Formats: sequence, structure tokens, C-alpha cells
Amino acid sequence: MDTEQQPQSIAAEQHCPAQLWIGSTAELITRTHEYLQKRWCPHGGCTRCTTCSRIEQHQHHSLLWVEPDGNYTRETLNIIFETIQFTLDENREMIIVINRADYLTAACYNS
Repeated sequence: MDTEQQPQSIAAEQHCPAQLWIGSTAELITRTHEYLQKRWCPHGGCTRCTTCSRIEQHQHHSLLWVEPDGNYTRETLNIIFETIQFTLDENREMIIVINRADYLTAACYNS
């Protein structure tokens, strides 16, 4: 019997409402791009198609990439609140990346 735990497949992760990834900023950006490209690319994460390019440019229609300019403020996060107000189609997902979550202030993470 194999006691080593196998990593979850992307399909198995689709129901996780939130994930926290810890590491260097550059490493996490790369890992996030790879994860999303494997998830959404019609070619399995080719890194060359339009979908992969849009992910790398943070311009994919199902991706909201939030980046701080110094510490986060409530105004910085307003785009998240505006985005989640809309009801998504049942088969559509929206992924919100809060880059550098360690820059969230108490007022921000409480909201």
C-alpha cells in the first residue's frame, strides 16, 4: 500500500474557495501563472497561446489580480468587492489573486 500522499489534481482543487500560497514573490507569481495556465489553457498550459499570454499579463477574463502600491487600503480592495457583487454563471469561475497579502492592513483583512 502506498502511504505517500499524492498531490491533488487541478480538477480536484476546483471546489477550494480559497488558497494561501507562501513563498518569494517571484516564485509565487510564476507558480500562479503555471497553475492558471494548466487550468484554463485549451492546450494544457502551453505558455504560447492567447489564453496563456492573457494569464501572464493578468488580463484573463476570469482572473482578477490585485497588487498593492505600498500597503493595501480599503480603496485598493474595492475592485474585489465590486467584482464579487455580480452573480457568475454556474459553470464559470473567477479567481482573485491578492498578491503580497502580507501588505494587508487590519482594516483590509477584516473587511
